[in-house]
Parts: sequence; structure tokens; C-alpha cells
Amino acid sequence: MQEATASQVRAVVVDLVNAGQWAEGDRPIILVTDAGYVPARMAWQLDDLPVVVCSRVPSDRVYYGRAEPKAPGAVGPRPRHGRRHECANPATWSVPDGAVTVPSTRYGQVRSRFWRFLHPKLTGRSAWVGHDGPLPVVEGTVVRLEVDHLPHQSRPDPVNLWISRADLEAAMINTVWFAWLRRFDQEHFHRFIKQDLGWTVPAVRDPRAADTWTVIVMAVYLQLWLARDLVADHRLPWERPALPGHCSPRRVRRGLRNLRGALTRPANVAKPTRPGPGRPKGAKNRRRAARHDPGKQTRRPGTNGLGRGNRAWSKQSPKVNDASRP
Repeated sequence: MQEATASQVRAVVVDLVNAGQWAEGDRPIILVTDAGYVPARMAWQLDDLPVVVCSRVPSDRVYYGRAEPKAPGAVGPRPRHGRRHECANPATWSVPDGAVTVPSTRYGQVRSRFWRFLHPKLTGRSAWVGHDGPLPVVEGTVVRLEVDHLPHQSRPDPVNLWISRADLEAAMINTVWFAWLRRFDQEHFHRFIKQDLGWTVPAVRDPRAADTWTVIVMAVYLQLWLARDLVADHRLPWERPALPGHCSPRRVRRGLRNLRGALTRPANVAKPTRPGPGRPKGAKNRRRAARHDPGKQTRRPGTNGLGRGNRAWSKQSPKVNDASRP
């Protein structure tokens, strides 16, 4: 998943640069992820692109500052890690490099503190398996967000973020963590087009058909967005009233049935027709669908191949028999 995401992001950024949507001197492109990704690995893979990676990290994550110079006369290599910064232990925190408080109507007072030039201690596991050479030191900025309240929670827990750049100004850091908050809007958007508009319902077999269906779903969503000022708020009993012109697409969809009579030139009703003849009865389908590689996980070199559930999967070796296990 990590490698596929990095390759897809690289393709999108290259297309944006080639299309003239980003030029030298513009602000970097912000990539926001959740805790399911390894942000240091993603930042290292996209280091040659104008991309800033911002990811939420667990509260027990530990980071390290720059290593101190080697003492005169000391033997051994120079240390790679400096002071310890535990996100869950304020006693290990140094003086923040900056602190900003921003008022918000949704969250109350949003307080952010950040520490620059902090990096995680990488190991040869997880996303770094098979990495050639020594593991790099990927420096970034640790941001701690605290708010007064959430819509459905009075005492929310603080959020820790890691940004893949250590030289950003305070204003840009605020822009990055605000963009990370906006990713929740994207999640609700994808959930709506999947569940309500049926984006994932048809089982298409060709990538071009999938692209065409995606364009149709986006056009339908655009129609709902344009009609938000034309329909009344049809809310369910447990929903709060919405301001005029601020109905969600789901509420707009409920009121579209009453909108057609108010339009000046509504579309005509589709004329009934008969289905095509199709394949004759008894004839075999000679145009079989193309089969694609399912992408099963292969056994990694240097490991015993035992993962979750102690099963070893490989394209080259047969399935492990339960009776042959010790």
C-alpha cells in the first residue's frame, strides 16, 4: 500500500507540474495522511518533489533531535540521534519553536505548538524492509494540536502531527495542519458518492468504463451542489436545521423530487423501449473477460514467510498444509 500510494502521488504531482498548475516559487503541495501510513517513508520517497507530507501520529510516538557533536577523544561512530521527545511525556519536551492560538467557531480556541528538526528512529521493518544502504535520518516538525471542544465531545484528546519539513514558517505550519483537518471533508465526500450515488456499485471490467462511470457520478454530484439554493431543507427528525443554501448533498437529493415542477424547462420523460436481443439462447460467450493479477503477497527474502494467522503465502510455493505444521 505504501509503495502504490507513493507512485500514485508522484504521477499526480508530475501531471500538475507539466500542466502548469505548479511553478518554481509556489507553495509546496500538501499531502495529508492518517496514521495508517509511515510518513517518514513517504517523505523519503517523495523527497525530489515539491511535496510536504503531514500525517497524524500515535500519542506514544517518540522522536529525536539532531545529534550532538562527538566529544573530543571519544571513540566509536558519531551518534545519529539527539535529545528524546516523547509525545506523551511533557517532561521530555524542550521549549517549543513556536506557538499559535487561532479562534474557531467549530472548535473554540485552537492551540498549536511545534518543534522543528525532529526525526523518528527508523528500523529495518515494516515499510523499510529491503531498503538498500543505511537507513536515512528524515527530519521534520512535530505539531501538537489542542482544541476546546469538538461537535460531539467536550474534552477532546490532543492530536500529534508530523510534518516532513523542518524549515517551514509558522504561517505555513498552520496552513498544513488546517489542510489536515480538511481531509475529513474528503472522507465524507467519498462515503457519500459510494453509498448514495453508487460509485462502487457497477462491476465494470474495463478501466475506461470505470473512468466513464466516475465522470457520470461527479456530474451528478455537481448537480446536487448547484441545486443547494433551489430546494428546501428536508431533514430527518434527529438532524439539525440547516441554513438556507447550506444543505448537504444528501439533503438536496431528498428535495429534488419537488424541484422538477418548479423548473422552467424540465427534461422530457424518457420514452420506453425494448431491450436488445442479446446473446442467442444456448450460445456460449466466446469473449471472456480479461483476468488481472490479484496482487497476492509474496514471501519476503530473509524471513520465514509467517505473517498474520501464521500462514505463508507465495506465488512460487504451494499453500501451506495445516496437517504439516508442527
